[in-house]
Amino acid sequence: MYTQEFYITEPVGNNAFSYEQRKNKQLYVPSLKRIESFDEVELLNPTRHLSPTLSCQERGQASEKVAFEDFDFDGKLQTCFGLKNLYKLEWKWKKIFLVDNHNHVHFFWYLARSQGIIADGAKIYHIDAHADMRDPWVYLSKSQSRDMHKVFDYTNFTLNVGNFIVPALREGLVSEVVQIRGEEDLKEYTHQYIPTIPHPNPLLWEEREQATEMHQKLQSFSPPKEKRFRYEGVMWKQSIILDLDLDFFAPEMGYIDFSLAKQVILDIASKADLITICTSPFFIKQERALRILREIFDK
Repeated sequence: MYTQEFYITEPVGNNAFSYEQRKNKQLYVPSLKRIESFDEVELLNPTRHLSPTLSCQERGQASEKVAFEDFDFDGKLQTCFGLKNLYKLEWKWKKIFLVDNHNHVHFFWYLARSQGIIADGAKIYHIDAHADMRDPWVYLSKSQSRDMHKVFDYTNFTLNVGNFIVPALREGLVSEVVQIRGEEDLKEYTHQYIPTIPHPNPLLWEEREQATEMHQKLQSFSPPKEKRFRYEGVMWKQSIILDLDLDFFAPEMGYIDFSLAKQVILDIASKADLITICTSPFFIKQERALRILREIFDK
């Protein structure tokens, strides 16, 4: 699955959006490629990145590889190109899957479960400009969700970019979703999990003593206890998934403090068992998304 590129040609999944109004009736899904770092990620954008040495046929084929297409709020058709491949890599011993359209992460959550990377009852930190909590009204059963071929078809031909979380909640893979949708949510996270040491006034001995006492407390600080589950007499640690949509950094989200967002993302990433990231070609320019991705994880 995801071993070869393919097209969605029927009005299903992401291709159902404005299907009747669009001249283009297919969406491109690239194959999965293993890489060593984010520097190897490539975009598929025919208007900028096609080599002049390509034949007319090759250029035509590339221009057909539309990742997402729909009308924006102004009624203008947006034809969006995404990643050249879907990517898997490791960052500080954490497995990462990088996709363009967000619904693809649904498959990789279940793949991670099948590989023992995460377990049922996982907690997702969903950092995104959108909630993505629509209900698809069609679900896989528990037994079907163990069949990765069925999960693959369900991910691509039923789910779309706005409804891939609810099925995981309903099936039991996910038990908790923490929505981080803006700066207030980032601040709330730091308030709970990233304590800071106050800078004392060196002229006031009392303040220095208080600061020292605070420092000692923070040194022994431990975050809230991990949630654990008991199944057949065995205790299980709750799995953590960081699910990041880079549209969180779209220009209209420019009020968000980037350094704060990076701090929160890296803190959750350090605790996560699995990291999934999407570049959301309909909601953010892909060059910008890729630049921000590298700024967060490669520095």
